[in-house]
Amino acid sequence: SAKYFSGTGVYSTSLTTPKLSAGETACLRFEAVHEIARVTFAGKPVATTWAAPYEACLHGPLPESGVLEVAVTNLWHNRRVGDAVDPATKQTKSNITLPSPDEPLLPSGLKGGVEWRIYRGQP
Repeated sequence: SAKYFSGTGVYSTSLTTPKLSAGETACLRFEAVHEIARVTFAGKPVATTWAAPYEACLHGPLPESGVLEVAVTNLWHNRRVGDAVDPATKQTKSNITLPSPDEPLLPSGLKGGVEWRIYRGQP
């Protein structure tokens, strides 16, 4: 079940870049990332972010548009809780004791909005 997923999920969308003046840098700011995100744009690596502010800055001449991909990897915790809830469908093996089936799940993936931030020079 997706509820107990642990691993990497990829978000993908077509994106139009902002028009920049000389000396400006465009950054995508993510409201929240759980736990680490690898950002690519137009097939090129942009940034890896895991701490606030969650930003990925695009440098150099930008294409007018391209595909934005954000690969977000979460923690193992949610999968381990899922294994505790239904041991018959257990997907992990470890010498670590399973958490309680009542253990709260941790947030995972991208949460909240994404916006462009334009900076003069380097952020």
